[in-house]
Amino acid sequence: MLKNEFQVIRHIYQDKGMLGFYSGSTPNFYRMLLKNVYRYPLMITLPGFFQQNMPMLKDKWFAKFLTGTSIALVESLILCPFERFKVLFMTQSSSSRLGYLGYLKLYKNQLRGELFKGLTPLTARQAIAWISFLEADLMIKQLIKNQYSIKIDEVIPTRYLLVGSFAVALINTMCVMPFDAVKSFFQKIDPIANWSDAIKYIYKEAGIKGFFVGWRLRYSMYLLHAVFTVDLLEKLEHWSNQLYKNE
Repeated sequence: MLKNEFQVIRHIYQDKGMLGFYSGSTPNFYRMLLKNVYRYPLMITLPGFFQQNMPMLKDKWFAKFLTGTSIALVESLILCPFERFKVLFMTQSSSSRLGYLGYLKLYKNQLRGELFKGLTPLTARQAIAWISFLEADLMIKQLIKNQYSIKIDEVIPTRYLLVGSFAVALINTMCVMPFDAVKSFFQKIDPIANWSDAIKYIYKEAGIKGFFVGWRLRYSMYLLHAVFTVDLLEKLEHWSNQLYKNE
């Protein structure tokens, strides 16, 4: 069942040893650090902002949609250079290792274009990731409240949210992975190709499965993210609503 994952693990270990599993860890650390600086304030404040300032957007679902789109636009511009360095570090061979300065010198004449390579597919991927996560989070929480007769202004117990996190992570994974495959194609194979060429290439090489290669590992990552974020977001939103009512 895990044949593909084991093949990848064996290949990484044979090529780079144990350090290969941590290739790109430095840019990934800074990427995650930046994400956690802005993600929670934006997730909490933007839905209310859209609902208060746009009377036609009282619907929570559309407010979450706009929130996901807005976060994706901000995030893509901030994180694209880090994503690019992460890909470069993860795909370089053990015989030709370069650090930050090495890549900056290598691409000094086309630095901006290189650092923001794949910005369009990254933005699309991030938009789908954020929208699917926020909408799935809202849907699962509404189902839980209806199922267990929890009032709208009450916090959902953590034990229910932990179970709901599995569904949120699965929905998020299935929505994002095809865009992840296209983004990887642009960054690793042909940055000047169009979306149609990328989709045709991936489908020709592996069929529909090509868009979901490594889905078990991706699901594991998203599940870890959902377990913490779904519960924390519920508590932060409740706290924010209480503050707003007390003003």
